[in-house]
Amino acid sequence: MKKLSLSTMVLLNVLFGQKSIAQSCPIYDAFKAIPVQYISTGNTTTAAFSWVNGGDSNGVPGYLFNCVSIWNESTGRIENFIGGSGIGSNNIYGEEGLYPYCQCNLQGPLFRMVFNVIPNCDYSCPQSDPNLTPTTNINNTSFNWSVSATWLGNAVPDMATVAAVFITKPTSIDMDVAVSGSQWLVVGNSGNATINPGVTVTDNSIIQVRTNGQLQNNGTLQGNGEIEGSFINNSVFAPGNSPGTFTISGDYTATGSASHNIELASATLNDSIVVGGNAVLNGQLNISLYNGFVPIQGQAFTLLTANSVTGTFSNIVLPSGVAATVTYNTGSVVLTINNIVLPLRLLSFSSNETSQNLVQLNWQTTNEINTSHFIVQHSVNGITFNNIGRVEARNTSGTNDYSLRDTSPIDGVNFYRLQMVDIDGKTTYSSIIKIVFSGKSELQVFPNPAKNVITLSGLENKGTIKIIAADGKLVKQIVVVANNSKIDVTGLAKGIYILQYNDGGKMQQLKFIKE
Repeated sequence: MKKLSLSTMVLLNVLFGQKSIAQSCPIYDAFKAIPVQYISTGNTTTAAFSWVNGGDSNGVPGYLFNCVSIWNESTGRIENFIGGSGIGSNNIYGEEGLYPYCQCNLQGPLFRMVFNVIPNCDYSCPQSDPNLTPTTNINNTSFNWSVSATWLGNAVPDMATVAAVFITKPTSIDMDVAVSGSQWLVVGNSGNATINPGVTVTDNSIIQVRTNGQLQNNGTLQGNGEIEGSFINNSVFAPGNSPGTFTISGDYTATGSASHNIELASATLNDSIVVGGNAVLNGQLNISLYNGFVPIQGQAFTLLTANSVTGTFSNIVLPSGVAATVTYNTGSVVLTINNIVLPLRLLSFSSNETSQNLVQLNWQTTNEINTSHFIVQHSVNGITFNNIGRVEARNTSGTNDYSLRDTSPIDGVNFYRLQMVDIDGKTTYSSIIKIVFSGKSELQVFPNPAKNVITLSGLENKGTIKIIAADGKLVKQIVVVANNSKIDVTGLAKGIYILQYNDGGKMQQLKFIKE
């Protein structure tokens, strides 16, 4: 992950409750970073800067600076820069970080601006003279990210253009819009930030949480990122970017409602959480396989590292067919694969009519690690199925092709499905396919529709007639011995029926309507 360089100018969007040295003075945000000229002297660093005062046109009276202070957000130490014209210099004792500075004249307004300090800098950086324009005051209260009235300029911040947002005092912010990209959210001393439900923070965001500050997740935190401080997770945490790493420099605490989504991508690549402090675990662990990866027995994946690990995941969800053990070590959490029994995967199942007046059934599979055999089933109505053939499985993990022929399809619509049987007896079914068999039927029925009696023609041999209702139930069965046989259908309910004729060598089928 690429962090902002300390030599990079940072745009400050808003000030949260900066305490003024002069309590009666209003608080202003300068909206602008100031470039600083660095001069190295041994182990100290001197920063020189200058600016142009704001004028009456922006609502702030013009004034001269009597003294300027630099406040180090990391240490809380104030270092004075003396200069009656607003230009001054002072040693910073090798400090580095983001330093707001303010006017310490008790009669003037307080400014908070950000610039960078590099320790032991051995070259001079270009100096500029920006026109810093003070803006309106902002109250020391809690803020809602999506409510414009609580922001400077009454506008919700655009995180696509803002480099850093600071919470510098014991105030809080509720995040109600997504934050993404290489941006910073800084939670200062005793500040509070909450990722609200339904909000996603993702894609290389850097979050700084300083002394006694607090970041809580009630939404979704995902992608490659970094939290420079401690983190309390109450919701979805999806580290990495298929795969990747999320770093937490402080402590990590997962509550009972936390959910951790971890992807395994290869034998050496998986999502992971790196905690610089201590990790307290709870909540659910969800493991998924990325991009078709199939682990093997004995492979181990480090999901989390920390200074110390206490607690366990209350629930672990594994991919179907994967058995694994989670081990909680002193400084890590490791997932070890115990067994892989992936379900059979049916790639295709199709049918076609052959030139020999037969129906060819074809199917292709993969992952036949625990498969016993296949049964092809046939139906005349798509509801009731009968077995017409069995094919033994090859039981290999590669791609396998199979076929079977139906030697007695009926004229008209034929329905087929595939039953897949595991070694342990468990069964699954394919989707139902159908084919219209175009053989010329010799069987005829009239009248059609019929009220009381139907007459059959085209019967060459003695055979069996079955009448099947639309729900697949057999409602009548008789043996016919001659052509022009008559069948009484008076007792049948109104509706559509299938009539099947089987002479022992060929089956014919047609529909008729009972009025």
